[in-house]
Amino acid sequence: MNVVSPLITSVATGVDSGAKAFERWATTSDGPTKFVAYATSALPKVIAFLQATGTAIGHIVVAAGPLGGVTLTALTAIVRIIGAIPVGVLQILVPLLIATGLAMKGLAVASAVSVGNDAIRRYLEASGNGRLVQSLKSFLADKTFESTDIMGENYTLGDLIAPIIKAFARRRDRAVRRTTTANRGRTAGPFRVDGHCR
Repeated sequence: MNVVSPLITSVATGVDSGAKAFERWATTSDGPTKFVAYATSALPKVIAFLQATGTAIGHIVVAAGPLGGVTLTALTAIVRIIGAIPVGVLQILVPLLIATGLAMKGLAVASAVSVGNDAIRRYLEASGNGRLVQSLKSFLADKTFESTDIMGENYTLGDLIAPIIKAFARRRDRAVRRTTTANRGRTAGPFRVDGHCR
């Protein structure tokens, strides 16, 4: 027990320090009132977020353990930097970061997803390492469908439909260019061939 005593004392001191900081925040700002009002209105999502955050922190600590104090010091510095950012700035940064993350996911989906014959060709070339979604019609009729997991990535119905729509748009654009190129220099309207109006 004497071996872990310094560790227990250090952890207890850290928890005590954190509790005092939380108490200062709770008694000197309207943050707690706003948080409670928000948490009450969005409680299930808040609980899910806090659980996910706790799990993530636990995983980070376990993963960083073998790397020693340097990693934990770096993570502490990152958390302190985030904690020092004013709430107003975070209210701007968080949506921007989320939008950036969604845009990056969209780019990843766009490069990973193929449509039509190209999808079948890529699936066969990969020797079946992938997922071939042959029909989305059943998903369209299912009001409870929110997303599906494909090889560790979460795809919403929009993620699955967007590449199909983009493929149609690319084909339409190619067809319009071919038609425009074929009709260059010709007059519009009826023209005469062998004496008949066409």
